[in-house]
Amino acid sequence: MLNFPSYAVNCLNTIKEKGYEAYFVGGCVRDAVIGRQYDDVDITTNATPDQIMSIFEHTVPTGIAHGTVTVIIDGNNIEVTTYRAEKGYSDSRHPDLVNFVSDLREDLSRRDFTINALAFDPERETVDLFGGMNDLEAKIIKAVGDPLVRFKEDALRILRAFRFSSVLGMNIEDKTKDAAFKLAGTVKKVSGERILSELKKLVGGNISKDFCDFIGTGALEPFGISSLNYDPPVFAAFGKLDTDITEKTAIFLSLTKHDFRLIKSTLKPSSALIDYLEFFDKFSTDEINLSTRRDIKIALKSYSKRFISAYLNRLSLYDTMLSEKIFEVIYDIEQADEPYLLEHLCINGNDLSKLGIKGRDIGRLLNQALELVIDEPTLNKNDTLLKKFFD
Repeated sequence: MLNFPSYAVNCLNTIKEKGYEAYFVGGCVRDAVIGRQYDDVDITTNATPDQIMSIFEHTVPTGIAHGTVTVIIDGNNIEVTTYRAEKGYSDSRHPDLVNFVSDLREDLSRRDFTINALAFDPERETVDLFGGMNDLEAKIIKAVGDPLVRFKEDALRILRAFRFSSVLGMNIEDKTKDAAFKLAGTVKKVSGERILSELKKLVGGNISKDFCDFIGTGALEPFGISSLNYDPPVFAAFGKLDTDITEKTAIFLSLTKHDFRLIKSTLKPSSALIDYLEFFDKFSTDEINLSTRRDIKIALKSYSKRFISAYLNRLSLYDTMLSEKIFEVIYDIEQADEPYLLEHLCINGNDLSKLGIKGRDIGRLLNQALELVIDEPTLNKNDTLLKKFFD
């Protein structure tokens, strides 16, 4: 028996009590089967959006044209979507026509991969019409039906195949993979924002040779990403990298041959991601001097701890021992309260103003004091510094 949150079960049962069919569907079923944590719960039903909104007190018509209503129960969102069939994908991304249908099979047959075409009702067996359970056990990503058809319908599914392979540790079935490479050029029709969204999810797993080869087809060139050499030790280390997704995405993009200006204009990255990318574009893994304790403090002062940490995380892909050693020195510096920023000084602008110092001289002298205490932390005392400069 698969376990789902009580609020989601209540939602499902309420729909059924009104005489409609209802099943948990898609990624939440897949993840429940393999014991993986999931955030979103989706329900599919033969009830129409209007019927769903009449059943529940709190709803939002989030995608009503495509049959989706968000039901809110105890502050939790559940996406409830009417069984549907889709026709025509002239933009290789969105259906030209959506029809509500009454048959669960027809709804499941339009989904991307067999592992995402599973439906579950706690009072029944798992509905598995396309072999998704076997593919989960065999760790295979396989399209529902003809993969060429599935990918022509929606080019984003190509990247989703590589993303699921990465985060779930599964292999892409040969026929599905061949179709992905054959239709690689259609990915350019996907919006940059959706491309970046998939990449951010993908880098949370392990980068495969297949994905590096896919990038090598030029599929992502319109978005500024040209190629990525597959280096097994580097990507093994990348898979173990424990940092936030924005930093990890920046590290991944820095490993590619890329055009930063094109990435910025097409993928529409956040300001935080842009900051990381600009930093990595300036400095390769050996261009910041971190040889001594003093050098490390100067680097922390010049580039901030956030960027130096990201720099060391990227360095760890090539030299784990050196990266860990420098991280240990940084930890020791902070534990010892050794100053490396102006805010760490025991004197400030007000202290200098009281001595009659004005304007730019204040900043100049504070920076001189900082250089002094970076070399000799024990001098970072109010009286000591004031006597040193102004006695």
